[in-house]
Amino acid sequence: MIRTGLRWKIVVFTALPLALLAAASLWSINRSISRQMDVSIRADLVRAAAVFEQMLAARGEELVVAGSTIVRDPKFFSVLTLPGGAGSEEARNTVAGVAQDFNTVTRQDLFEVLDDQGRLIATADPRDVPPPLPGRMLVQARAGQQLSGLIVRGGRAYQVSLSPAYVGGRVAGWLLLGARVGQPLAERLRDLTRSEVTFISQGRSGGSTLSEHGDLAALLGSLSGHRPPSAGSTGSPEVFEVRGGNQRYLTLSRPMPGAEAAAEQVFVLQRSFDSETAFLRIMQRRLVQFGFLALFGSLLTGFLIARSITRPIQQLVKAAEAMERGNYEFPIEWAGRDEVAYLAKRFAEMRQHLRNYVVRLEEVTRMKSDFLSVASHEIRTPISVIQGYQELLARNILGPLTEHQVEAVQAIGKSTVTLARIAEDATRMAQIDQQQLHLEKADHDVAELVQGAVRAATSAGLGRNVEVFTSVAPGTGTAWMDGGQMFEALGHLVRNAIRYTPDGGRVEVRARRDGDYVRFEVRDNGIGITPERRKEIFEKPLSARDAMQHHSSTTLEFNSAGLGLGLPIALGIARAHGGELTVESETGRGSVFTLIVPAGCDQVLEEAA
Repeated sequence: MIRTGLRWKIVVFTALPLALLAAASLWSINRSISRQMDVSIRADLVRAAAVFEQMLAARGEELVVAGSTIVRDPKFFSVLTLPGGAGSEEARNTVAGVAQDFNTVTRQDLFEVLDDQGRLIATADPRDVPPPLPGRMLVQARAGQQLSGLIVRGGRAYQVSLSPAYVGGRVAGWLLLGARVGQPLAERLRDLTRSEVTFISQGRSGGSTLSEHGDLAALLGSLSGHRPPSAGSTGSPEVFEVRGGNQRYLTLSRPMPGAEAAAEQVFVLQRSFDSETAFLRIMQRRLVQFGFLALFGSLLTGFLIARSITRPIQQLVKAAEAMERGNYEFPIEWAGRDEVAYLAKRFAEMRQHLRNYVVRLEEVTRMKSDFLSVASHEIRTPISVIQGYQELLARNILGPLTEHQVEAVQAIGKSTVTLARIAEDATRMAQIDQQQLHLEKADHDVAELVQGAVRAATSAGLGRNVEVFTSVAPGTGTAWMDGGQMFEALGHLVRNAIRYTPDGGRVEVRARRDGDYVRFEVRDNGIGITPERRKEIFEKPLSARDAMQHHSSTTLEFNSAGLGLGLPIALGIARAHGGELTVESETGRGSVFTLIVPAGCDQVLEEAA
């Protein structure tokens, strides 16, 4: 399982909120600027359309004023009364000359003189033979009205003014003045509004400031499926997006003021979204750079904060790890009077107390081991004397015994055997504690070892109704080990299994070869071991027992208590051979003790070294 260090936790929990706050702020700023930019461009297009419509209206008024002034000039309306009118070549030439003179002053793109029937008499440009006026304009003109509007001639759009000339109270003719709606006007409007301008008449461009042909083609293609609002409609104009050859444009399309619906004349204003947002993209890059800078700053700040907090704590952790290895001299430094310094100071004091306690405990353990070793050695002599005299009495060498005396002598014999076993176990436990267990190794048949240990254990459990089965896998063969020590280890495991298995239960002792090791298993279906108790059963004897409440049994009575030496001795013997002893157990369903030792112990230990 991966352990996350405290320093990185502090870095994450200090830097992450700052980074998220910075990211949220940058996102909000960028979103607000983008939205404001979009709104601003759309508003600019609407204002530019209003400017253009006002400019057309002003130019239309100029044409009306100029036409009204000219038709009132005596020189102009006098030529309309020349004999012959439109049918006289001389009269047309005279009118043409007058028209050229007037247009020299007005400089209009159209300057046409019409008779009272609306027929062309003369034009300022003799090369131009214009078509007749639209019927609507002629009808209104015959009614004596002064008109203005847009007409299309030769694919070109003109803003025109039609002014009647009165002679003697009747209409003697008309003057048509017109200014072209084309490229010059588009460029002028672009200078005023900073927008790209395109005039479209009947699906064709009549003038455009778009420099890229692909942009103009994309505009015409988009307008084929987009219907602009009708002239005079209310509400905000629709602004839509057009993707050109290299740029995106926000586009506004409206009908030309004064144009007839059938003429399909529109003007289009566009603002390059990419060009307009170039500054925004620069701002975005700056914001991203600022975001990374803020993230780096937050990480650096979090790291410095974490370092200042975790450095003394890491020192305490290393000191604790050193204590586990038995080193109580690892340096601990503290400065200041904060909580961490207080903790370090108290930890140092606790470590010193613990060191003194461990030293005393080790001394007590050493004294206990020495006492067990000396006491077990001293006990052997009186035990030997008692056993000698018990044998003499049992054989009637010292004289005949009564029936009651024979029973007493037998009881003495059993007790001395038990006492000798306890002394032997105490001696072995002391040797294990001091790592002085001496092994006399030789080749031993595993099957004979298992059967001997089972026989010895079952003989101690006379009167118990527990079936004990042995199973040695074929090919197990011999193992290089101390036969006597391993005999004791297996005996302790089997006796332990019988003791904690109720009558009618079953104990299985198995052995098999497992690679370079021999595996012994002692399995029972007894009462099992609780998880808490499993942690203690291999510890030093009497570590979890109440000595005042201890009740021993010289037999293997069910669930009876002993000194608790058996399992620690078995573990010590296994480890002395370079092996291990483990347990698996479930409360109420039994236990499995597994003892594993190398089959060639010396060789395995040399390889491990």
